Amino acid sequence: MSLRSILDRAEKTRPNVEPMRTFDALADAVRKAERYRVVAEAEEAKCMEALDHATKDREEAERLWHEAKELFAQQARDVLGIKMGAE
Repeated sequence: MSLRSILDRAEKTRPNVEPMRTFDALADAVRKAERYRVVAEAEEAKCMEALDHATKDREEAERLWHEAKELFAQQARDVLGIKMGAE
């Protein structure tokens, strides 16, 4: 069913409705929805970029954590080795 036939039917069933005003209101609603869609897409892109950065930061933090654990373990082995050799 076309928009025109819907408006024609509305005009016949409710003669006090102005079809052009209704059409303009629908057109405004479509434009507003399009603006919201564009804004939502931009916000989604920002969120995806932030998620990408957060993922990279998390991966870097995990890498540094593992390096720190290895360094600590190596230092502990070195200290224990020195103590064992001194005994």
